Amino acid sequence: MKTMSTPGLTRTTRHIAQGAQPGAAAASSAMPFTGTLLPAYVVAVVLFSAYPGLSLIATGVGFALAFVFAVEVVVQGQKLHFPFPVIMALLFGCFCILQMIWAPGSTAMVLTVTQLLILFVIIVNYCMLTKTDHRIEIAVYLSVILTFVYLAVSDVNAQDGRVSSTIGNANEYSIVLLLGILFALRRLLYASVIHKISIKIMIALLLYIGLSIYGVIYLTGSRMGLILTITAIALMAMYWVWLQPVWRRIWLVIVVA
Repeated sequence: MKTMSTPGLTRTTRHIAQGAQPGAAAASSAMPFTGTLLPAYVVAVVLFSAYPGLSLIATGVGFALAFVFAVEVVVQGQKLHFPFPVIMALLFGCFCILQMIWAPGSTAMVLTVTQLLILFVIIVNYCMLTKTDHRIEIAVYLSVILTFVYLAVSDVNAQDGRVSSTIGNANEYSIVLLLGILFALRRLLYASVIHKISIKIMIALLLYIGLSIYGVIYLTGSRMGLILTITAIALMAMYWVWLQPVWRRIWLVIVVA
C-alpha cells in the first residue's frame, strides 16, 4: 500500500504506518507457522501464565514457537536481525546471568529473563522479515478483551482494591493494557497521516482505548501503569501534532496540552 506524502512524515512514521496497515498481514505468509504460533503465544501468556495448572499451556506454545521459528529461518535461509535494542537487551541478559556468580539469586527469574529475550528476538525478526506486526496487534486486542470478559463472568476478588484479571499482578495487568493502548494509538496515528479510516473502526478503537484507560486507572490502581499511560499518550499526541502542517501546530498544541 502506498503511503501518501504528508508534511512532516518521517521515515520512522512510514515504518510505523506499514506495521499498522491492515493489508500488510498478507506478507506474514513468508513465515506461516511462526505467524500462527506467535499470536497464540501472546494470548496464552495473557490468559494462562499466572495459573500454575494452566501455565504449561503457555510454556508449551512458547517452546513450539521457538522451534518453528528456528526451522523456518533455517529452511528459508533467512538472516537474523539484531538491531541495537536487541543487542542491549541481550547484554542485559548476560549481565543478569553473570551477576549470579557473586550474588546468587533466583534461577527462575534468570530463566524468565532468558525466555523474554528469546521472545524479543523472535518478535523483532518476525516483524522485520514479514514487514508486519498485524497478527501480534490483533492478539493483544483479543487478549485484553478476554481479560475484561473474564472479569465480567467470574467472581474475582480484588486484592487491596486492585484487580489483576488473568494476569495475577495489577502492575503487570496495567502494562498489558498499556500495550494495547499503544497499538490502538499507533493505528489512529497512521489513519490521521493517510486520512483514510472508517468511522466504525475509529469508534471501535476509541472505545477500546477508553476501556483500557478505565482498566488502568480504576481496576488496577497501578501508579506505575497510570504514569506510563499518561506519558505514552502525551508523547504520541505531541508526535501527532508535529506531523501536522505548521499553521495547525500552535492551536493543536494548546488543545493537546
